[in-house]
Formats: sequence, C-alpha cells, structure tokens
Amino acid sequence: MTPKQRIIAALQLQQPNDIVPTFELFGLTKELTGKEFLDLRGLTGRELESGIKYNAELHVEVAERLDYSAIVLGDLPVIQELVRMGADRTYLLTHKNGDGTWRFWRKGGGQGDTFEETCLRLFTEPDEFKRELDRATDDAIEHMKPLIDAGIEAIFMGADYATTQGPFLSPKMFGEFIAPYLHRTVSGHQANGAYVIKHTDGNIMPILDQIVACSPDALVSIDPTAGMDIAVVKKRVGSKVCLGGNVDMDPLVKGDREQIRKSALYCLKHAKPNGGYIFMTSNSVYPPIQIEDYQVMLDLRLKYGRYDREVEIPS
Repeated sequence: MTPKQRIIAALQLQQPNDIVPTFELFGLTKELTGKEFLDLRGLTGRELESGIKYNAELHVEVAERLDYSAIVLGDLPVIQELVRMGADRTYLLTHKNGDGTWRFWRKGGGQGDTFEETCLRLFTEPDEFKRELDRATDDAIEHMKPLIDAGIEAIFMGADYATTQGPFLSPKMFGEFIAPYLHRTVSGHQANGAYVIKHTDGNIMPILDQIVACSPDALVSIDPTAGMDIAVVKKRVGSKVCLGGNVDMDPLVKGDREQIRKSALYCLKHAKPNGGYIFMTSNSVYPPIQIEDYQVMLDLRLKYGRYDREVEIPS
C-alpha cells in the first residue's frame, strides 16, 4: 500500500494487510535533514517559484524519511506544487486550520476578551456568543474550501476543549456552545471533500461521546498526561472513529527511551487491533525533543506496527 492508502484505510476504520500509518505535526526538519523550510513572504518571480518548489520537495523528503502517510502544510502555492508533483497520490495532503470552534478556546478570542471574560459571556450574552460561533463556523468552512479544491484532502482541526483536569465546559454547556458548531464545521469540510482529523488536548472523557457524535473521521491526540488511556478510549469509541496518538510526550521531551518504548508499545498493543488507528504522539514533535529519541518510537512501529504482528511488551 502507499502511505496515503494506509491512512485512508485507518480513517475508514479498516484493517488492511499492512502497517499502521503515522504522521505528526513535525518541527524537527533541520535536525532530520539539515535543511529548513524557506519563508516565502516577500519573494517574487523566479525566486518565489524556486522557493515553492524547494519547500514542496522538502515536505516530501521528510515524509519519505519518516514513512509518514500525511503531509501537513498551509501555503496554497506549495499545495498546488505538491499536486503538480503527484505527491497527492502518495500522501494525504493535510491543512492545520479550519476549526470553527476557535472563538471559545482561543485566549483573546479575536475580540480582546480574556479567557475569563469569554467564559463570563456564556452567561451574560449567550445569544451573541452563539452568533459569533455561527460566523466563525461559516468562515472556517469557507476558508478551507479553496484549499480543498486545490488538493488538501484532510483538515486537522486543533481547538482544545480541556485541561488535564477535565473539560473547560460542563458536558451540558459543551452540548450547547460547542458541539453544534463542531458538528457543522466537520460536516461542512466533509461535504466539500475532505476528511476531518479532530485534535484536542486534556481529559475529554466527560465529553468524549459528544465529540465523536460530531462525526470527525479521526480523533487525536488522546492525552496520557490527562489520564486518557488509549485502551479505554479504543474500547469505548474505536468502532465509531479512527483514533490517533497517545504516545506520551513527557518521556520524549526528557529523552527517557525506556518510557518511550513502554508508551509506544502500549499504544500499538491496544489501539492497533481491528484497524482505525494512526500511530502518533499525544501532541506534536518539536524541540526540545531530540530526533534520535523520536526515532525510537518510529523503529517500534516498523517492528510491531504490522496488523498481523503481535506486540511484545517487556515486563
């Protein structure tokens, strides 16, 4: 299978005779390749054309070296170049944006509100708040459509809904102020031709079923620092939504390879069976993580990631 076929199978809750897909929001390009993406702002003419081609080729180089199934990017010209190169036949082109629920969680909210002031508005002016969420939802769907038309095949929606202690809102309030707009955003992107991969940190167990009912194609990153257990989540909703993540960030940041192995093997053992799983960290791969430590979990995927391979967890 191609890397793209692997992740599409996972998003469709299938278990092919292959290996689990993987990808990340990856920020160690220089550490991996010795190169950096170019800032295209201000470039024109041949210099811009060259920069677009360079960035597109570097995206593919990273994906090839890490056996990623998805390339996460944002620039429209680079998306178009990747399609021209044929990379969209091998990798799922993915955009990190398009979350219509951003108005709630983003500090400042685009209007100068603090987080506390935003929460207060849920009680003092709920109708106006909902109108703002309506507009944000429309904007998110409309903004993503030309990118989907250009070749983006998945939207990575990144609004967080919880801390390690639990959701920002009670389940009842989540159902009133977030779930309807999340559902409409997801449906809008899907109607325009994209898969939807929904990310949220924190302990989302009290609202897990509501999030899944909004019908994203995948839910990531299943945060172990918040007590989220991939085995429990898989049993509860794994037949309804593809899951991604749960490899603990803490040992990756600390460089604790024994704990990296333990967490990665646990995820493969409990989330891989029956398909519908993307092997990922519980957040993203950026400094201070070392590329050699991240490679430890990728090596375990190569050894134990095939669906027909039993996972051996050392006692």
